[in-house]
Amino acid sequence: MKKSRVLSSSLLVAMVVLLVLQSCSMQSLEFETGSLKITMESGDEWLHDYPLLGPIAMKNPPTFALWVTDESDNYIDTIFVTKKFGEVSWIANDDPREEALPLYSFVRGGQPTKETPAPDEITGATPLASSSYKVIPSSDLKKCKLYLEINHSLDYNSFFLEGVNDMNASNYSGGIGGSGQPALVYCAVIDRESDASKTVEFELVGYSEPGKAGNGTIYTDLSQITTAKDIVKTVKVQVL
Repeated sequence: MKKSRVLSSSLLVAMVVLLVLQSCSMQSLEFETGSLKITMESGDEWLHDYPLLGPIAMKNPPTFALWVTDESDNYIDTIFVTKKFGEVSWIANDDPREEALPLYSFVRGGQPTKETPAPDEITGATPLASSSYKVIPSSDLKKCKLYLEINHSLDYNSFFLEGVNDMNASNYSGGIGGSGQPALVYCAVIDRESDASKTVEFELVGYSEPGKAGNGTIYTDLSQITTAKDIVKTVKVQVL
């Protein structure tokens, strides 16, 4: 598999994101000049069947994280992370789901835990459909990168099979109750001056290391990824 190592874990405190708001309604946020408007359009696989008992299943949305780095991939801050990851509030509460968002765990310096959850101001329920997010970066951050890592539970296919619990296997799926297909990673590169009043689309750059959470690997060979590509239809950022 082709892979690339990205993202330093060093923090740039001077470039901290000043304000982050999230809403399931795109009309409920006011976007002023200088802010970034991220719009995520849900795809056909946004809601995924999660079996509960026999033939009974619930429609389960994905878990995801949005974060910002400088142009050299140094982590700055989290824009948004779903509560089930940020507060470790999974359906199976005794399962930390380390394979869910391993790249985000790496860049922030560790996975949230029940004892040290992500701050309330950056967490929220997973939207059931398309959503928008507002970011006001500090004024000295002219160029930056925005990352999205997104993942479903029990999203198996013919390669990432149910029950594969060997973390060294290329088709590790999180074992029983795991992710199945690994988390996909999208990225948008922004120049806040030259891209002013423009809309930039996030690109699918690969999937994060499914077995060895914490090593920051992105695999670019997407040939074994199927339905996970349809969790989101588009992700765009507008520089206002």
